[in-house]
Amino acid sequence: MFGAAVSLLEGAAVAYPAIGATPPRTGNAHYSIAPFEMFACAAGSIVIRAANDDLFARLCTVIDRLDPVVDPRLRANSGRPKGGRS
Repeated sequence: MFGAAVSLLEGAAVAYPAIGATPPRTGNAHYSIAPFEMFACAAGSIVIRAANDDLFARLCTVIDRLDPVVDPRLRANSGRPKGGRS
């Protein structure tokens, strides 16, 4: 059971030694991948997990919003805001 609990902390366990601080609380969002969270919609909620740049580009294509894919600031995960919308 301990091993399973630790595996759920994959992001925090790796981030702490890397940045020297405990990652902030992000709720349903991921602290280092975006978009990777739950979004409120008119009919309820939707979960979007675009875990890499290729999936992000595919998501943008499906929702007919290619502007983030061609924007050099947002094209790569490193440029997209993380850890929830702020």
